[in-house]
Amino acid sequence: MIVCVCNQISDMDICDSYKKGLNTFKDLQHDLGISTNCGSCAKLIQCWLNQNYQQDRTANCFDFKSVLINAS
Repeated sequence: MIVCVCNQISDMDICDSYKKGLNTFKDLQHDLGISTNCGSCAKLIQCWLNQNYQQDRTANCFDFKSVLINAS
């Protein structure tokens, strides 16, 4: 699923970076360029990061679709 439309960044791109240890919004923004244009993806990504942070960091990344439902 494309999360950042402006830069065509998918949930898998974000998960891959997260699993490599880039686990803050600023880390992801610097590495991938998320939320550097319009910023409309920022809330979704921050909610996703918060949910992942609360869980075991070694577990698989949360599904962005479930975060979308909770962020609405």
